[in-house]
Amino acid sequence: MNLFFFFFSLLFSSLFNLSVARGGFPSSINASGVVNGSFAASARHLFADTKVSLAEQVQLKRLEELAKDYMSNSDLENALMSLNRRCSGISRVYSIGKSVQGVPLWVMEISDKPSKEEAEPAFKYIGNVHGDEPVGRELLILLANWLCDNYMKDPLATLVVDNVHLHILPSMNPDGFSLRRRGNANNIDLNRDFPDQVSLGILYYWILCYL
Repeated sequence: MNLFFFFFSLLFSSLFNLSVARGGFPSSINASGVVNGSFAASARHLFADTKVSLAEQVQLKRLEELAKDYMSNSDLENALMSLNRRCSGISRVYSIGKSVQGVPLWVMEISDKPSKEEAEPAFKYIGNVHGDEPVGRELLILLANWLCDNYMKDPLATLVVDNVHLHILPSMNPDGFSLRRRGNANNIDLNRDFPDQVSLGILYYWILCYL
């Protein structure tokens, strides 16, 4: 009976408390992790739609100049593999599949015992869900580099690596990044493509019916 009320409450909390996901609007660091020293307030939305007016094309060209120092998809892959070789004792790289255009979705696990199950919390960090928001790609590579360089040197880095399993996916949308747009190669906004709370409510109802 308690299990029934648990799922019943989940169902109705999902149906009557709908929320809308937030994201950016359509509109520096190199592969080694070294900051090039060029930043701009508009860097969060570097890319715009391809069908734009002349004035917007000028703006797009300016933003493209700002984007030059961001890693390409191949640069990002090389950076992950290089980092994994340098810190193989606390890291592991694996793929969770490929994008629409066939780009591998690489994930780096960082732990004192990578690939082994432990009674420790696990956290996943995902960047570049929107193709026109590439800053997260760079930040996650910097995080991985910092943990690698400071393990057994810095108390905080050592604490994190020894007690947490981190799974870092720097780019969830490599196609959107290369196409200079928010959505993926099918023009799907990945941030709006997760199961919504109505779908979860239907799932809870199905569970109740078939328990």
